[in-house]
Amino acid sequence: MERQQQKNKTDTNYKPCKTIKVSKHSKPSSNHFHGVQEAINSVLINNSCRTVISIGKGTYREKVEIPETMAYIILKGKGADKTIIEWDHTANKLGKNGQPLGTYRSATFVVNSPYFIAKNITFKNATPSPASGAIKKQAVA
Repeated sequence: MERQQQKNKTDTNYKPCKTIKVSKHSKPSSNHFHGVQEAINSVLINNSCRTVISIGKGTYREKVEIPETMAYIILKGKGADKTIIEWDHTANKLGKNGQPLGTYRSATFVVNSPYFIAKNITFKNATPSPASGAIKKQAVA
């Protein structure tokens, strides 16, 4: 009996129970957003069901973070060459606290969430290449 209950819980976590849409051209509503982070923020904390965030064509200029409290998220784009999330931080960029971000916090896209899946999407750091010999200019997508 216990094994059956475990199996059912696992099945639930892989079958989508909610779909959220992100598009630059749709009207915002409770299930449609203009930004990726806005859509992620709408997922319940300690979410226990598979949530698909369907992202329309376009380049979304935003820094995105999925915290560990938002599990079972799928980001699904319209194609790696059609759906792009980009930002342009570097390790020496100053954060809110006035200190350099460092390499890790310069990332365009950060996932700490368990059971995360991304499909048909590109994550890009749009920082221009630094001059030869520059230091602390690393940037991660």
